[in-house]
Amino acid sequence: MLASGGERWLMARHDAEAFHFPDRFDPIPGLYERLQELHRVGRERSALDLVVATLRRDGRSAAAFEGVLLLCSGRTAGSGSGVAEPITSEQLTNPYLAPVATECVSCQLHWFSSHILTLGQRMAVSNPIGLQCQVCRYTLCRDCLAPNDRDCPEPGCGGTLGTPVLPTGRPRRQPANRRVGDIEYVLVLWEGTEPDQAEVVGLLDLVCTWQDRSAARVTLVEDPEVRKAVGEALVHREEREGRVGLRAFERTRAVLISNPRTGKRRVLVVAGDRSEPGRPHS
Repeated sequence: MLASGGERWLMARHDAEAFHFPDRFDPIPGLYERLQELHRVGRERSALDLVVATLRRDGRSAAAFEGVLLLCSGRTAGSGSGVAEPITSEQLTNPYLAPVATECVSCQLHWFSSHILTLGQRMAVSNPIGLQCQVCRYTLCRDCLAPNDRDCPEPGCGGTLGTPVLPTGRPRRQPANRRVGDIEYVLVLWEGTEPDQAEVVGLLDLVCTWQDRSAARVTLVEDPEVRKAVGEALVHREEREGRVGLRAFERTRAVLISNPRTGKRRVLVVAGDRSEPGRPHS
């Protein structure tokens, strides 16, 4: 594409983080039926937990992502009268859902649109959460849309904001340790309130997204200052005492996470040892 004056440039795309559904995909045996059962009795939170667990286990799956959109489309945390288990805000921001989220370019509000599941069908959309350029997928929520202007703001695009609204993906935090695909050991230093099992799972979702942590051992240690040096010393001790493989410290990366409700956590992630047989790496 040529800009004014003959300068050549490439128009930006706004769905680089998105999962792109194939035209056809196989269902996951039993998943859709189980989601229907949970939805029928108002257990939306459990249903979404089941889908996230499937994504953790199987990786990026069109059938699982379809379940995300069916459960989350048009919903906000806690919505739905009479729902025994409403979906929570923590669930809606889970990194495993990011590839099928749609995000406003201006304010970073994100939501889930099921339009991708009905492409090719006639549909009438009233009061949409946002509109999207049909060329480059530039997306604005309803609060950020300019009145009476549906031209795409992306320079040089020339497209129009409208529907359908498809996933754009959300910028995801890179895993704490990007060297390999599998994790050997995770150490969580904490202050404030001790992490419960649900928080630990959420921390691992955040710092080990799309990585195999099925064989990882997790240890929680209280440290009022969540000092990196303390964590590193503990990893050294784990290696010295033979509870992790050789060169564990060299394979360790750390990330600091602050939660105003529970306190600070420093998570140290030890990647699987490349020298160990039978441990796959990506």
